[in-house]
Amino acid sequence: MSGWMRCFFALATLLLGLAALAAAPVKPFTSELDTDLYDCTLTLKPSGKFAAKSVIQVELDRKGEDGTVLTFSKKAITLGVISNGKSLPAGQVALPAQPGFPYVIVIQRRGEKLNLLCNDVFIFRKAVPRTPGGKDGVVTVGRGWADPQIAVQRMEPVTFADNFMRTADEPGAWTAQRGDWGLQSAWDHDP
Repeated sequence: MSGWMRCFFALATLLLGLAALAAAPVKPFTSELDTDLYDCTLTLKPSGKFAAKSVIQVELDRKGEDGTVLTFSKKAITLGVISNGKSLPAGQVALPAQPGFPYVIVIQRRGEKLNLLCNDVFIFRKAVPRTPGGKDGVVTVGRGWADPQIAVQRMEPVTFADNFMRTADEPGAWTAQRGDWGLQSAWDHDP
């Protein structure tokens, strides 16, 4: 029963957020989310006229009307996925917002996994499906919120890795030209 209640509450919060944003303009902030790895950093600041129904909505991996939706309200962040016009709840995390107090949210997309950090603390980790071909990011700012600062950082795949901890007879991409590799302390040669 509690799972049903949480799902219902998440869906109700998402629908209330959509209703509150009906008159707010949708602002695109990027079209570079067509990669499996990216970080999106949001600096959010509720204003002094911050009401219980005040929301800000961020849509990621958007293609048409489909995408991943994050709705920030006074008490929680609600995550949902819109697929083929149907809204599916993906999770919710409590986050009491205080008027005038800015907080930094980092959204990390790692393939199908979505991580949320608030002020450098993980608050959410879950597999959240992506919209195939989705690459746009848009934000809708409701009353009671200052315009957010948004930065997107695409993460490129690692193309080379080496731990430099092999002996001379082990194969590797690096060869010692002179000197020695070894672990030592800065104080090893201290007089």
